[in-house]
Amino acid sequence: MKLSEFILQERGPYLFDHYIHPVACPSVLGNFVLEFQVDDAGKRPPDEKMLNAIVALRDAFLRDTSSLVTLVHGQYLLATRDDGWSNGCGLPIGLTEIQLEPLLNGGTITVSQDETDADEPNPGRVYMSPEWDEEHGLYVARIEDRWVKVDW
Repeated sequence: MKLSEFILQERGPYLFDHYIHPVACPSVLGNFVLEFQVDDAGKRPPDEKMLNAIVALRDAFLRDTSSLVTLVHGQYLLATRDDGWSNGCGLPIGLTEIQLEPLLNGGTITVSQDETDADEPNPGRVYMSPEWDEEHGLYVARIEDRWVKVDW
């Protein structure tokens, strides 16, 4: 993977610039887009440190998909505690991890760097968009060699 393969996207309503790799990363959790986010591509475009960080994050993601499926399944079990809400959304109750896979819509694997990040990009995050929570999704980060749900 090379920095030159990432394509700068139209800024649109975002307060930052972002680059997307043209080839999605397939997994049992769906297809994941690789993304860089920077404050201003004209001043500080993605660099080799960001590339190394996203490759490491992608590799950890692919290596750990079974633990990520377990984490997403836990979120599904929390969501289905409310039978009325689940039925109203058409979300089946009692699915196993394997039965859950068709409801997983992929997401993004992101590494960002802004003006407050001195020399190192942030450790990155993965955004997942399960069908039962497309509005909010689920963010996870790799912290101390394990995947943790995060709010950013």
